[in-house]
Amino acid sequence: MAASSPSASRQLAQPVVGPQSLRATLHEFIWWVLAATMATWKNGTAYLINVIRWPVWPMTTFLISWIAYRANGQTTVAGAGVASFLFVGVLGQMSWSNSVWWSGASIDNERNEGTVAALFMSPANRVAIVTGHGLAGLLMLIPSLVVLSIVGALAGVRFSVGSPAVVTLAILTMLVTTIGAGLGLAALFILTRRANLFANVIQHPIYLLGGFIVPRERFPDWMYAISQAVPTAHAVDALRSALLHSGTWSDVRSPLLAALGLATFYALLGVAGLRRIEHVARNSGELDLY
Repeated sequence: MAASSPSASRQLAQPVVGPQSLRATLHEFIWWVLAATMATWKNGTAYLINVIRWPVWPMTTFLISWIAYRANGQTTVAGAGVASFLFVGVLGQMSWSNSVWWSGASIDNERNEGTVAALFMSPANRVAIVTGHGLAGLLMLIPSLVVLSIVGALAGVRFSVGSPAVVTLAILTMLVTTIGAGLGLAALFILTRRANLFANVIQHPIYLLGGFIVPRERFPDWMYAISQAVPTAHAVDALRSALLHSGTWSDVRSPLLAALGLATFYALLGVAGLRRIEHVARNSGELDLY
């Protein structure tokens, strides 16, 4: 991703700590996020087939799971209608896929395009680049959300909202977990040196552990304990409570805090990992990292 930031032409100077320098740093960070978002969006929408195929996977996942439940004679899951339960679960799957394939694989995508060396030599903020890739991925999920909503409505999705504010907070939390987990995965994927293979390995187990299709309450104790480390799982729990069971703040507080806490933890690990990788790459001269 080639772009020049507002700081590209600045001369080296002594660092100044104060409100103005903080505002400048924040402005530059936002600039890089938006630049990465725009570049990733253009790359992702360059081919029409790319746009067409995005909604196919979530729609297919929803329909297969819905038909399987109906074939088993089950009309409710965890106190909600099957279609409603699965609708929120597939949203969680979409969120996790964004963490893996957009935020998480962002640096590897730069490598595939032959721009990773330029990225690490440029003044670009690596965290902002990963965040921008994730935001672009979220924008690209809009067609999937539209198609899923139509199919869900036909399948009988029904909501029971007690507080729109709580629903909004749960949705925002899911978005935060998407970016937070993506930052952690971005550093992890670089360290494994096989991002695509590693992404494929972890993607499907999280589909199970996230409770997207089967309630986590039905898991064996050991599996439930492992699923507690998945931030998206807690975000899905909160959104289901708020969207399907008229959940209030007291109902969603624990899963929301768990989701935000885990997302923050993974994001901090990712930031530290990216800085360490950058330091090692610059010192060793191996900017391609592979």
